[in-house]
Amino acid sequence: MTGRVINVLPRTKLDFSFAGASPVVTEVQLATGIDVSSYREIVLYVRTHALTVVSSWFVLPTLNVFVDGYTDEDATAGAAGTNVQAQFISGPVATLGMTVVSAPALQTLPVPASVGSLLLLTLQLRPKALAQYTAWISIDLSGKA
Repeated sequence: MTGRVINVLPRTKLDFSFAGASPVVTEVQLATGIDVSSYREIVLYVRTHALTVVSSWFVLPTLNVFVDGYTDEDATAGAAGTNVQAQFISGPVATLGMTVVSAPALQTLPVPASVGSLLLLTLQLRPKALAQYTAWISIDLSGKA
């Protein structure tokens, strides 16, 4: 039984500012084409290194895991633009509500082993009014064969 740790997203700054009474839901791709075909157990480790949230009217972000396609013709979340979930009938195969309000912090997300060969990660933010969200995060994948 061998395992491997893959750095899916190196330490990255995410900086979002929203203004208005009803801002648009924003979903950005963090990583695509993550090969998990040789693993029977998958866990994502989401590290928050630094965090600034300004606003009491802010829903903390959600990390979504989708099945990704092999070619440009395969159904993939990348074709959906800003509304990634509209591309899939079943939605994401795993989600993590990033409830972290201070840093440093670590959250884990088990991913079902039956997801397929490739994964795509997105981060979805749902502001309710004037808001700012700035975070330094990194994501590692632990796979067990």
